[in-house]
Amino acid sequence: MIVFNPIYDMLTRIRNGQLARKEFVCQPKNNLCLKILEIIYKEGYIKHYSLKDNNTIQIWLKYLDASPTIKKVSFFSTGKKSTFLSLPQLWKIDSELKLYILSTNKGFLSGRSSRKKKVGGKLICIVE
Repeated sequence: MIVFNPIYDMLTRIRNGQLARKEFVCQPKNNLCLKILEIIYKEGYIKHYSLKDNNTIQIWLKYLDASPTIKKVSFFSTGKKSTFLSLPQLWKIDSELKLYILSTNKGFLSGRSSRKKKVGGKLICIVE
């Protein structure tokens, strides 16, 4: 199977794995995916992740009161359409219940981290 965007594939696997009540899911290794996983882990949406072998990442899923922590993933910036968020726009967003993942000049950051570092960027996805 050819995957054109490994980030979207990984987030969809995590969401579908949680909906199917799996304990973990496996994802082909990709450096972009590892950076996004670090953000999702720090924000508390997954238990942990580890490299199973040279080509696979094992992602341990997290549930709160028997319900999945990731209920919905909205993807942005696909193809020719890109959504950029400036720093003032980030301050207007209430990010308590959602995780905003941005691609900035300082790497991939969550909405909260990008506000602390005072940078805007291209919106990759919103995890609810």
